Amino acid sequence: MQRLPFEHANDCKFEHANTLNSSSFGNTSTTASEAAPKTSSGGCVYKTPIFNSGFERHGSGDSPPWKATSLAGNASFVNVPGSLDHPVHGGRRQGLIIAKSTDDVITLSQMVRLCPRSMYTFYAWTRQPTPGNRCTAVFSIGGYPVDFTNVEDRYTEYRQIGGMFGPANTNYQEVEIQVKCAGEPDARGEYRIYLDDIKLRAA
Repeated sequence: MQRLPFEHANDCKFEHANTLNSSSFGNTSTTASEAAPKTSSGGCVYKTPIFNSGFERHGSGDSPPWKATSLAGNASFVNVPGSLDHPVHGGRRQGLIIAKSTDDVITLSQMVRLCPRSMYTFYAWTRQPTPGNRCTAVFSIGGYPVDFTNVEDRYTEYRQIGGMFGPANTNYQEVEIQVKCAGEPDARGEYRIYLDDIKLRAA
């Protein structure tokens, strides 16, 4: 897979990371039937291929079939409910990436099945509540960046990012969200960024 360029993302260099252990992420296993997208009659059957896009389905803190990795091994991804202090964008739950240091890179990913030669619209919602964290989240499909958050962004409500992807040249592509922070931690000594409603739709 082609790795991402990061000229606009703090010149970050994202590398292959180790899968987070169960104490950090929970059970990441899923069956083929769980990961299979819903089909429709006629035309492209993989119209909304991202499964569990709003993190509503959850286990012991995880969100299958999403899988999380940490380059330095000291980060975590958890599935959390919404609250007055931490509102969701849609539904009742959201994803939360927690980093412990600026030398860590956290990747959240899942494999999706697309229709070859089809264009897709990608969009996602992110929230970065702590000023000074300066976290960048780069969203990519098949190794190609689609959009990224601004490192200076600080917002208590969700904001939308997105773009076009395609035409897909193979049936299977990996959707990746890679997060790296470059600022100061919060009062807990952590860097936090929330994710919700990560969607990919055939145009």
